[in-house]
Amino acid sequence: MDKVLIIGDSQSQGVGSRLERILRTRGDQVRRISRPGYGTNKILEVARSQVDPIAYDRVYVFAGGNGTWAPSPAAPLKRDPESVAAMLAFFRRVPSLVWVGIPPATPITNLALGRKVFGSKVSSADYWSRTGTARRRREKSEMYRGLVEASGRDYADPSLLLDPYPPQPDGIHVVGKAAEQLAAKIAAGETGSRPPYAFIAGGFGLALGALVIWTATREWK
Repeated sequence: MDKVLIIGDSQSQGVGSRLERILRTRGDQVRRISRPGYGTNKILEVARSQVDPIAYDRVYVFAGGNGTWAPSPAAPLKRDPESVAAMLAFFRRVPSLVWVGIPPATPITNLALGRKVFGSKVSSADYWSRTGTARRRREKSEMYRGLVEASGRDYADPSLLLDPYPPQPDGIHVVGKAAEQLAAKIAAGETGSRPPYAFIAGGFGLALGALVIWTATREWK
């Protein structure tokens, strides 16, 4: 029986709540902290104020999806490697950590729900691809993967765990059958196999991650 922490943004409510249920069924003690809308740095602040890392055998972090929004496809991607590195350093004494990656932005299958969640700006089913959000989420996910894997931790990539990845009602949040399947795979220790081309794309992230995480870890000793 392990002591498990699930912490993160709104994805820790959908997929995270299902993961919690699976783990509890196995006999694990689970604490879940969800902060919808929080970026990685804000989730780190919550962890620092509410969590004793050495109290847990395993941690699942859901973070990175917020901050990928922008008004146009040309808007720059906000990169926050320092926050990722600091999060990893904070949990460095936990035996097992899985960073649950940023889910892809898909076509919106329920436009009314999309507008309810994200506002009237959501004007069409292809909103996330048209505004560049889908691209930014892919890029940010690859950057996060490089940082996490450089630290020796696991990065569970939703886009690889669910292949083909199904369109979601609001295009962002993983719900229903997809959330159940994703939670089951994560609970089973699956992370998704990485396609060969991703090693090229992630090379910079791995190199940068090694440097940033080494620095952050030294500061936390």
